[in-house]
Amino acid sequence: MYFIDAGSLANMMDFKNIAVGMLRLLAGCFVVLVSLICLLNLYNSISGYMQGRRQEMAALISVGMTKKQLAQMVCLEGILLLGRSLLWGILFSAILIYGIQKGIVLLFGGIQFQIPIVLEIVSVILTFGAVLFMMWYAFRKIRMTNILENIRQDSI
Repeated sequence: MYFIDAGSLANMMDFKNIAVGMLRLLAGCFVVLVSLICLLNLYNSISGYMQGRRQEMAALISVGMTKKQLAQMVCLEGILLLGRSLLWGILFSAILIYGIQKGIVLLFGGIQFQIPIVLEIVSVILTFGAVLFMMWYAFRKIRMTNILENIRQDSI
């Protein structure tokens, strides 16, 4: 028969608190690192997408589309691409969160697990803002170039 005294119980609680704190720190650092990698990948993809459409945008401007209309078109395309991506991302993250919750309950027993709805909403808003900013920045870089130069580059 084992006896647990108050001192060993306090040490176990301290160890548990330290372990939980370290786990939260590691998870937070991992999330920040993955988020930065994703944002850089997203910026690279959007810049490449806009560079690939540079000649098409120059042709649209040459036939009479105003820069305001072109900006609205690019913004609408960004919103449509982002909406589709967010729907897939929300679906996969909901499945992943549900699986993690079930795994934690099976591993540790009756632990209460709350789905981070507020964090998901904040991440959707931040992703939306980041993508629109990156689209605007890439469009601004393309808009500053000469129209004739863009059309000539395709024919060379």
